[in-house]
Amino acid sequence: MKAIIYRVILICVMSLAGCGDSGTVSTLTSSGAGTVLTSTDHGTTWTRQVVNTTAELNNVTFGNNLFVAVGASGTILTSPDGTTWTGRTSGTTFNLYGATYGDVGNGLFVVVGDGGTILTSRDGITWTTQASSPISNQLIGVTFANGQFVAVGYSGILYSSDGVNWNSINTQSQGITGPTADLYSVAYGNNHFVTVGTYNGSPMSYNGLIGTSPDGITWTTLPYTSNYLSGVTYGGGQFVAVGREGSILTSPDGTTWTTQTAAPIANSTLTPYLISVIYAAGDSQYVAVGNYVGANPSTGFILTSSDGKSWNMATTGTSDLYGISYGNGTYVAVGG
Repeated sequence: MKAIIYRVILICVMSLAGCGDSGTVSTLTSSGAGTVLTSTDHGTTWTRQVVNTTAELNNVTFGNNLFVAVGASGTILTSPDGTTWTGRTSGTTFNLYGATYGDVGNGLFVVVGDGGTILTSRDGITWTTQASSPISNQLIGVTFANGQFVAVGYSGILYSSDGVNWNSINTQSQGITGPTADLYSVAYGNNHFVTVGTYNGSPMSYNGLIGTSPDGITWTTLPYTSNYLSGVTYGGGQFVAVGREGSILTSPDGTTWTTQTAAPIANSTLTPYLISVIYAAGDSQYVAVGNYVGANPSTGFILTSSDGKSWNMATTGTSDLYGISYGNGTYVAVGG
């Protein structure tokens, strides 16, 4: 049942089993799988890159002068510039959903996915599966801040100071997760972690869920929003969260939130779903990616904003887009 709910909520954003290929690397086909778009001009013009995989790509991160993209069936690709991509051996066939880079030791990439999968790598090339994951459900989002990794997903929040040894939190008593709540993204700012997701009421309502924590361990649940939220970021002095039906919320502290209008997508006859959002500090702007639902096939789009309140449509008509990152003056958006 949960897999069905998840497929409906995120429109296959996380590449459920069967959406991708067998995990082998092959040439990109005309089906649009394995999409990578890049921009070097403030997110105005986007170029589709050729990647050697037909697997859907769910997310991308940047660290140590390297982009790392993750996706279906254990797919991991790396690129120094967002243009030339190389497939890496992940050691798993589980779908991978979240990726981050943390300043631990000489630096560490952490990737999370199905079955509580946690992978780590110092260089983005050689990956190690960590056996310390204390949950077996899907892990979807992960971030590093304040000396700590925090991962979120279905009925669980994990934290780790080294990316190797992980601790789970009994969050059901705190109201942040449980049998009817799923978490999709986590960010840090203003001395707080913020996680977003959905609380599936009865009947199924897809209410949005926001949780805050000063340390990634003790969490407080805020009043539910009308639509589920699938992405959150911090930058420019505020949090920005995005989600279903083009929802965009902003908050200076993670506690008090204001609804913004995602023009021009709010005027579309199709239903916009915003999946992921980042703040590019080096470019002083927010960039969000998502998909229109109502067309066959559905199409992706990219929004940009200098303040998180007024948004512009950078591009549309691409393949579905699920993840976005920024590094060394280049934006990279991924999907399938």
